[in-house]
Amino acid sequence: MTDEEATIRTASAPADAVWAAGRAVRAGAAGVDVLRSALDAARLFALRPPTPGVLAFSVPGGGRWTVVFTSPQGLARFARDRGQVVADWMSTTGADLIDQLPAGVGLLVDPGEEHCVALPALWLHTGAGSGDTADRLTKDSMI
Repeated sequence: MTDEEATIRTASAPADAVWAAGRAVRAGAAGVDVLRSALDAARLFALRPPTPGVLAFSVPGGGRWTVVFTSPQGLARFARDRGQVVADWMSTTGADLIDQLPAGVGLLVDPGEEHCVALPALWLHTGAGSGDTADRLTKDSMI
């Protein structure tokens, strides 16, 4: 088995935890700290930018976001649905990605999927992880 195949095989269990945590936070059954823990442990996949860093997109009136996926298949499906081909991609843990995100960039996990989660930059970059303020920030901005 290649390293790439091993990465893909180990992605599903933590990805399931991210999906479940996102649903629980949206339903008010869990705090965002649960989602952050699941996200930290998950392997995430994204398009590889031409230079070191992340691809960030500006949304008018909505800030800057980077798009990541909990599986390479999700990344490929997202690109294909937009008439693009994934020529170069990267993977890292959620913890490493969040630690390296530039200030002001939020995280959009699995866009276009039923379990999509949007984590705003304010929540990611202020260290908010639990409590009413963090819960409100994330619940109000989750897709």
